[in-house]
Amino acid sequence: MSEWFAIDEELWRENGAPLLPVFTFFDGYLDAGRVGATVIEALLEHCSPILLGSFDWDLVHDYRARRPSMVFDTDHWVSVEDPAARLHVARDANGESFLILRAPEPDQRWKLVVAELERLFHRLDVGLVISAHGFPMTLPHTRPTPLAIYSSDVNLRVPNPRWLDRLTIPASFSGYLDLHLGRNGYRTLGVGAHVPHYLAGGSFAQAAAAVMHHLADVTGLKLPTDELDLAAEANLMSIEADTSGDETAAELLAQLEEQYDRYAEAASEALPTADELAAAVENFLAQRDDPQQS
Repeated sequence: MSEWFAIDEELWRENGAPLLPVFTFFDGYLDAGRVGATVIEALLEHCSPILLGSFDWDLVHDYRARRPSMVFDTDHWVSVEDPAARLHVARDANGESFLILRAPEPDQRWKLVVAELERLFHRLDVGLVISAHGFPMTLPHTRPTPLAIYSSDVNLRVPNPRWLDRLTIPASFSGYLDLHLGRNGYRTLGVGAHVPHYLAGGSFAQAAAAVMHHLADVTGLKLPTDELDLAAEANLMSIEADTSGDETAAELLAQLEEQYDRYAEAASEALPTADELAAAVENFLAQRDDPQQS
């Protein structure tokens, strides 16, 4: 297993550097509004990524739970998209390097994957391990997206919304990795974007743009914020077009806007409790796992 995360050493020598941040995303768990997926896809699309290594995920993937896609052409099988973790080195608009790691969330042997990733990050002398995701909240799409920030580095922490207190939710591998890396001295940063609950199952680019702006501020990298801002504008126009003329939707939106504005004015009685947030997250996950629910 010591060579599980083997990379192209020559490409790394040509394009790498000490203390680079690594942007991580593990597909398959909580990501309301496709926030984390949108952020990582924007980085891969706009930041000239170079593949350093593709790592076999066979040992940790449940093929019956998440079946790979295969291509069939007329009378024969052509190809299969096997699950894998892929590590890229990329450059921002100013030519500064950073890393991108994307993989399916492992279905088993989490401790092994954490240990192997920690060995990889140590070998590359990674300076900051970053993750992002969206989670559902009862708020309107017509207001700015609140963010929840968590980090093993006290200097990267910021005041979170007052209602965000101690809560217990089902573990994600991203959170599990963050916890263990932080315990072992790594700097980690996670950004959770609040996504309107009625948009949690689709794409909400406004939340992804808010996350990208925060990550650009923290890292000092010139990331594709403009591209996501444009995507957010188009996404909001599409939402408005879909809901135009729907009186029920308009009434719900007005109620959510009123609640949000009261919160902004420090009227905490309208805010969800930590237990309510945990219930919302668990309900979102249950709907993802059960296709019969809507």
